[in-house]
Amino acid sequence: MNTISDINWRDKSLVVDSLLEFSNSLTVVPLESGLEAEVTKICFDESSFVLKVWNKSSKPNVECQYMLLKALFNQGLSVSQPLGWGLDKDANQVLLTSYDGSPVMKVNQSKLINIAKILSDIHKIPLAKLSGSNIMKYEFINYFYPSIEEHKDIHMLLNHLVDLSDMKQDTLIHGDFNLGNILECEGKYTIIDWTNGTIR
Repeated sequence: MNTISDINWRDKSLVVDSLLEFSNSLTVVPLESGLEAEVTKICFDESSFVLKVWNKSSKPNVECQYMLLKALFNQGLSVSQPLGWGLDKDANQVLLTSYDGSPVMKVNQSKLINIAKILSDIHKIPLAKLSGSNIMKYEFINYFYPSIEEHKDIHMLLNHLVDLSDMKQDTLIHGDFNLGNILECEGKYTIIDWTNGTIR
């Protein structure tokens, strides 16, 4: 299990410096991990943080995710506060963020309205306000339909449909918006896991 002091921090906040200073006083609790990374909760005094380590097959660009989170957080959107990113002793990418509660398990009309507003706010943010965050933008067909060129008839039809759609690709999307990536704490909702955050 990774500790704060084992990490080669590429960018970090003052919070990380404080955690490093008191590394022997930290409590580390494993959280439910996904398919792409190991996740732990780090507790110090009355504060909690999340350390995510991409030590499985998925190797996303965590620096880009960190920069995107910084931009979104600074714009007041409902995302975790990014506190640092780096590499562990096995060269796995890591990301430290604020701890923002547990995944939403049940929804009602009020929760759905709140969650829909958050999603709408994300889609409405002008990309100019996210300058410097290096948001990824992929060619639509190749990204969502890898190896489609092996099926010439479908590829031709898909190209035609995309042309008809007049796709702008000028909106930020989360890319994996589901209840497992929406945290709840005392009535506040936070969107996590921006690995697939792209311009669409």
